[in-house]
Amino acid sequence: MAKLILPTTTTPVRTANTPVAGEIFYDRTDGTYYGGDGATPGGVPFALHRPYDGQIYGVDYDTSVATAASACRKVVLNSAVSPGGDPASYTAVQDFGARPAHNWRRCVVNTATRTVNYYLHPTDSTKKMDGTAAVLSGEDGEVMVEIPVTYYRIDKYTDSSSHEHIVWLVSAQMFPGAAPHPFFYTSPGGATLRTQYIAAFMPTLTDGETIAAGGKLRSIVGDSIPLTGISLSPAMTGYSRAGLDIANISFQWFM
Repeated sequence: MAKLILPTTTTPVRTANTPVAGEIFYDRTDGTYYGGDGATPGGVPFALHRPYDGQIYGVDYDTSVATAASACRKVVLNSAVSPGGDPASYTAVQDFGARPAHNWRRCVVNTATRTVNYYLHPTDSTKKMDGTAAVLSGEDGEVMVEIPVTYYRIDKYTDSSSHEHIVWLVSAQMFPGAAPHPFFYTSPGGATLRTQYIAAFMPTLTDGETIAAGGKLRSIVGDSIPLTGISLSPAMTGYSRAGLDIANISFQWFM
């Protein structure tokens, strides 16, 4: 396998020179990569992405506060702190924004083959990704939400007021002390890990249908009625008629 070996230097040598534009090298003294722009003495340090830059986030719960709205705050993890916790490792944020574990996408799924027929537009589910009209009536498949595998970790720490905090963290990437959330294991033995799909809409029956008469539970838009007042046994029958394997459900109608 071919390797790219960059030239190395030391801080005294680097700072005494002005690298030419496009030059890339490694400073053994400070362990940083630099690039030359032809004007900056010593070169310009590369701002390498750290694995914790806002990519691991969750909720910090102060167990001493009775009101949940006041007890919880949104946080991001800013260092690879162990699950034992460290108050300085959690930075409060106002909004999670477009975090990786929120990279959920609506799509139209063929439940018979368990494949995505097409993804829907991120801001208009009546359209496909390319802007053409989507079919949400069930003719092209069920309208589902694709949820990528998410990793989680639960931390605990005690603050300066001796209050115990519990921190639930999630990310779309593995991080120290984390594990895949059990939701993404599809077999009873927990051996298979994969992306999951849930219904975008409440399970419905086409108007006039019943499960007893062979009707299917559908996640669609159109001439249908919400399913209510149903027990587990007929619900499982309805799953099966929708082409879903009850012993190994990946297309989940209920969270």
